[in-house]
Amino acid sequence: MERHRFDAHGDAGRNRMPLLVIVAGSDTIIPVERSRALYDAWAGPKRWCAVPHTDHNALGATADFWEGVTRFLAQF
Repeated sequence: MERHRFDAHGDAGRNRMPLLVIVAGSDTIIPVERSRALYDAWAGPKRWCAVPHTDHNALGATADFWEGVTRFLAQF
């Protein structure tokens, strides 16, 4: 049984705003495959950034995370 009943995959196919996905390569909370499936379904422009050897709760403490955010925001 899923804990959340949101249709994230269906919603992703209708979204056309820019998306930045930064994933932890060793995420123990959200499997990378799940993030990738939503990314692949996204209808708008998108950018994927994987930070290897990082877990979910440590992701924001990495330089790769902030560099990804900076590059993404610089596009606009």
